[in-house]
Amino acid sequence: MLFRSNTDIPIVIESNNASLANMTKINYKPFYQGMIYSTIDNQNDSPYLDLNTALVNAFTIDNYVLLILDGYVMALIRHIDNRIYVFDSHARNEYGMPDDNGTAVVMKCCDITALDQYLSTLAGCLNSQFFEIMPVTFSINNITQSLINSNQRNLQREKCLHTAQMYNKKKIIEETPLERETRLEKMRAYRKKRKLTESPLEKQNRLDVNNKRKKKRISEETQSQRQARLNALKVYNKKRISAETESERQTRLNSYKVYNKKRISAETDSERQTRLHAKKFTTRREFLKKLNVGRKLD
Repeated sequence: MLFRSNTDIPIVIESNNASLANMTKINYKPFYQGMIYSTIDNQNDSPYLDLNTALVNAFTIDNYVLLILDGYVMALIRHIDNRIYVFDSHARNEYGMPDDNGTAVVMKCCDITALDQYLSTLAGCLNSQFFEIMPVTFSINNITQSLINSNQRNLQREKCLHTAQMYNKKKIIEETPLERETRLEKMRAYRKKRKLTESPLEKQNRLDVNNKRKKKRISEETQSQRQARLNALKVYNKKRISAETESERQTRLNSYKVYNKKRISAETDSERQTRLHAKKFTTRREFLKKLNVGRKLD
């Protein structure tokens, strides 16, 4: 189930044997919110925290935490040995990454640093930028009082969320071109650093998710959008090729040769016949074109 924010999460949980006077109540403590790829230097003046700071603050006293990431709610539980377990009820593979054929998983992280790395990788796969972290406790309480407290909690958190959103929008609108470039450069540096430290498996998961997202976007684009994309790609390729050095050119041609050999070795008989027919047609067309040019010169 997806939740837009912490205000959508239920206040009470009813078991099969529970009555209206005997409900398990979730007690929400002050929550933390922030950006996964935070570029804010002075976080004391900002309503946003980086993920690591928010996790440290949440687990300073409490052992149970709810995390909202791109609408997905996950439970974080700190064990007596300080290891943290992540319960994710959504479709995930054995490494905790999104998978349409996956299942609910429980991931074990040895400490907050490992948890931060795992959640950052998951956020990259979900293309999520913002998070909310809420320490919670559980108690048995009357449902009437729980609903009264929920209204007060919702009003307070809606106000905090509105303040944070307005702060972020105002900061981006008022920034100078230099500040904008600095912010984007910090974000690019952070993502580059994260790519350097990722494992081969994390890299493969990231590339797979990006490929799926790209294929989906291409399949849904209109004819005009497709034409604009292809034109922009042609301009980019021409500019890149014209600026490359001799060694870069040689590397590109060698890579193309290896790719071409691999593709030809894996093609079927029908694909091979189609390729040879197209090549024959192209060669004949180029020959006739050169022949016509020669006749005009004569």
